[in-house]
Amino acid sequence: MDKVIGIFAAALAFISVGTAALSQTACEIVCAREDARYSDCNGSSVQHGDRARIGIVGKVINFEAEAYCNNRLSIDVLQASMDSIPTGIKIDFDPCINWRAQVDDVVNIDPWQRPSPSSGACTLAPCPN
Repeated sequence: MDKVIGIFAAALAFISVGTAALSQTACEIVCAREDARYSDCNGSSVQHGDRARIGIVGKVINFEAEAYCNNRLSIDVLQASMDSIPTGIKIDFDPCINWRAQVDDVVNIDPWQRPSPSSGACTLAPCPN
């Protein structure tokens, strides 16, 4: 019986250490030598929508680091290539992208249409050519 209790205690200790390690969100991202710089797409994507992307002109409300080492923008949508877009949208983007826009700037961006089922945020797409 003491042997079973010892094994149970060891397993419990291992689980608690593993859970603590998983709950930390330290990001160790290695980016390419030159960060990709993102400022704006041209505004023509708002008039010419794409099946996979949404052309959006919006005001940056918030910029923050998010889970899984992504960055997240909160945008107040002023104009969009689709009618069914909510007035506020969250957009995740790669941590290696150097975002130049600041809060209160108006930006032209193209996120992918489908939001993530886990976060509800869309993902920033490259500007159309």
